[in-house]
Amino acid sequence: MPDKTPKPNLKKPTAVSGSEDESQKIGLGSIYLMIGTALFFDLIIFLINLIPVIGQIISIVIGGMAYIVFFLWFMMKGVKLMTGKRIAAMGSGLVISLIPLVNMLPAITGSVAITIWTTKKSKSGMSSIAKL
Repeated sequence: MPDKTPKPNLKKPTAVSGSEDESQKIGLGSIYLMIGTALFFDLIIFLINLIPVIGQIISIVIGGMAYIVFFLWFMMKGVKLMTGKRIAAMGSGLVISLIPLVNMLPAITGSVAITIWTTKKSKSGMSSIAKL
């Protein structure tokens, strides 16, 4: 009698196999969610900064938490953040977020947008975001 037990599928799924390049790891939906979340954080920080002293302290904490959120989000997407442009983008935004009153600028949105742009940039030098 032939053995009718199913054989296990030993092939790796394509999303986990690492065959896709880094520019394909962040889809259009994720881009909209990331930019929207960054704008939300920046709006909250701006409004809380209007409260004297206590608001400025709270906004620094929220800004730090926002960068932790985006660091983890990019890591889950498989984006390597340890490249020169990405370290500069996220690092400068973090420094801006730690300075009272200056952190009213949309630094989080700028940092996330630059990180996404450098991730989506194709080898030919054209932005694949512009192709969307």
